[in-house]
Amino acid sequence: MRFLPDADTADIKKVSAALREFAVGSRLDLVAIYTDQHVYRRSAFGELLQALCRPDITTVVIPAPEHLSEFHGIYQAMRALIELETGADVLVMSHTGEATP
Repeated sequence: MRFLPDADTADIKKVSAALREFAVGSRLDLVAIYTDQHVYRRSAFGELLQALCRPDITTVVIPAPEHLSEFHGIYQAMRALIELETGADVLVMSHTGEATP
């Protein structure tokens, strides 16, 4: 997840709870939630990529595309990096709790 540095902790907890609920409903084992709260440094994204090197992690769930990047081209590049380099599937939650590929 990506939030601005001044994000409300209640909002972060709400999105985290939605991810947990989605994982349970999708029969996915939630291994970790990675959160970035800095505009330019993306250490959580690097940690996510390292975790995806494990053979037992095959899926990434993000709440919305802007949680990877607010810019569509960068979102597409980051998603492609995840999918092509690690083989993991990226699921994007929608407001209805469903995911889109």
